[in-house]
Amino acid sequence: MAFFLVGTFLIIFFLFFFYLFFIQIQRRRNIHQQEMLALKTRYEKTIMESQLEIQEQTFRNISQEIHDNIGQVLSLAKLNLNTVTVDQFSDKIQLTEELLGKAINDLRDISKSLNPEKIADIGLINAISNELQVVSRAARIRTELICEEDDLGLKNETSIIIFRMIQEILNNIIKHAKAKYVTVAIEKAAEHISIEVHDDGSGFASVINSFGEFTVVFEADHGKQFIEMLKTKERPDVVLLDINMPEMDGFETSKWIKNNYPDFKILVLSMRDDDHSIIRMLQNGAKGYILKDSKPESLRTALREVTDRGFFFNDLVSGKLVHLINKKEDEKAGAIYLTEKETEFLKWCCTEKSYKEIAEAMNITSRSVESLRSNLFERLETLSRVGLVMYAIKNGIMKV
Repeated sequence: MAFFLVGTFLIIFFLFFFYLFFIQIQRRRNIHQQEMLALKTRYEKTIMESQLEIQEQTFRNISQEIHDNIGQVLSLAKLNLNTVTVDQFSDKIQLTEELLGKAINDLRDISKSLNPEKIADIGLINAISNELQVVSRAARIRTELICEEDDLGLKNETSIIIFRMIQEILNNIIKHAKAKYVTVAIEKAAEHISIEVHDDGSGFASVINSFGEFTVVFEADHGKQFIEMLKTKERPDVVLLDINMPEMDGFETSKWIKNNYPDFKILVLSMRDDDHSIIRMLQNGAKGYILKDSKPESLRTALREVTDRGFFFNDLVSGKLVHLINKKEDEKAGAIYLTEKETEFLKWCCTEKSYKEIAEAMNITSRSVESLRSNLFERLETLSRVGLVMYAIKNGIMKV
């Protein structure tokens, strides 16, 4: 009888032990799934923000192309028609026809660079080749594409992202480098694809050194490299920091600088002009914020102000500071500051409309809706639309 009781007890003990073990494994699996989902959300958010930034820069580039080149050609065609005389009729008409043909070809080239479906149809290599031809004609820069492959075998989404990134690089070269020659080299290896863009112009370092009152002590491609170089290089007084960087972006880098070198003065140089990016960088210790398409004199002024006064105020930052102060006051009271657009988006989330229909109702693009959703997911610490609806109801944004 005693042996039977001991055996029963051991069986119950092992069953209970295996039950606890199973529960623990299940709990760890759930935690891991949540972490992976959060990681995926952050990754998609980063990709989406990069796509939006590149898209906005592409639109600016196209606008400038239409204004500077196509507009000029059409104006010449109109002027040529206005000066037609009887004896020059044939020559004037022929010249006008040539000018209009050039404008039409330029518009076709722009449409190729803008339409993502066209990029997918003709392939990444051909799309880059067409873009280099546009740059060559528009900016009078000699360009060259070096690639032995006709097809890199990439997904359409990946090809579009790479193409937009190269577009942004080329645009920055046109604006800031004063280059006369640009080379895009693409090499396909077994496990990765290497893309290098070289030019014979001068970068931001040369521009800053040309001011005569500042010296660039070193340059880094991303936050991790910056941290490593600090160990051996001279420490800077001012850190000129971009936001979009591989491996460790500007948000993470500025936060690391604030915690480890609070005496460093951070001046942000970025293409982003949205509230969320600017306020987040200011919270991470940035002393000024300037856009990449600013004139060199504006950059010089910003560096002077940050160096001498400790902060650079401009139209972009002053309004954001007021916004930031209001946000902090609201957060002290237990609320999270939301912009009008974010509040409107939350209200639409409480309806039965799809995200595509919400974009149409708000008169914004689907990508803008995705950006709003991702930002709110992160700030409200939720991973679903249900969480957004619950927040809206709980905080009186939507009454039921």
